[in-house]
Amino acid sequence: MPFLKNGGLFLPATAIASPKKQSSIKLQDSLCLLLQLLDDSRQYLCITKIVWITPAKITGDRKEGIGLHFDKSDSWLKTRIETKLSTYKAQVKQAQTL
Repeated sequence: MPFLKNGGLFLPATAIASPKKQSSIKLQDSLCLLLQLLDDSRQYLCITKIVWITPAKITGDRKEGIGLHFDKSDSWLKTRIETKLSTYKAQVKQAQTL
């Protein structure tokens, strides 16, 4: 999604702390995210905004969840994530991406 200038992530419903509360989540809601990247022991606290919602019972092969856009102050995470994912690119057959 080209409008995600600062980068973002898709969180499947199973990764959300309280799936029951997902029904109360709305577009443009802010969400505080504690993120730990692959092969990295550090945790990063970042502010995100909900820009995508894939509801339950969606047709096709899509997973239920939410798309998050990083705040401008956390845009460095985009580069960090892309660098880490590039090492796994050849191993991934299918992805749910933004």
